Amino acid sequence: MSKIETMTVEKLDRLVDEGKEDVLQYFDLDNARRGGAGTKRINIDLPNDFLTQLDREATRRGITRQSLIKVWLYDRLHSSGQEAQSIVDLFGTLAKTQSIKKVGRLTKRAPSRPKS
Repeated sequence: MSKIETMTVEKLDRLVDEGKEDVLQYFDLDNARRGGAGTKRINIDLPNDFLTQLDREATRRGITRQSLIKVWLYDRLHSSGQEAQSIVDLFGTLAKTQSIKKVGRLTKRAPSRPKS
């Protein structure tokens, strides 16, 4: 078993700046985790024909349905810098093709006033 070398930030910075040595050898990549990247499971009910279209698009791209939804949500939330105004805005043309009778506007709640 090899001894683990303790390294200071300054020494690691110097090695990176010099570029002569692969600094990844000093990291325990088997136990590395991305900080703050927790996940939370959600459930969503969607019409069958909506799911069929999602599956068709996911298959066309060679990814899973879940990955497709994540990509689309990420793109929507980070592309324009504007908040989605409705479900149609969030899901784009796919939602427009569905028989969704009523799409309510998302509204921000006004901050509650302190009681006097």
